[in-house]
Amino acid sequence: MTSYFRTDRVHAFFIVSVVIVTRLLTASVYMAATSADPAAMTGWSLMAAFAFLGLIEHLFLVLPVRDAAL
Repeated sequence: MTSYFRTDRVHAFFIVSVVIVTRLLTASVYMAATSADPAAMTGWSLMAAFAFLGLIEHLFLVLPVRDAAL
């Protein structure tokens, strides 16, 4: 099981993808906050929630945190 939880160097692609997901997250939150349609607000809120969860997941995979600590 230790092979699944190894830490490695951060590559440029990781930084670019984190920036893209952060921009997606901020755009989704903005669109949800300014939407007048309840269906669109729900859709943008779900997109923001999934983007946030994906961002947190990727940060946990890169940070040197032991799996027992999680």
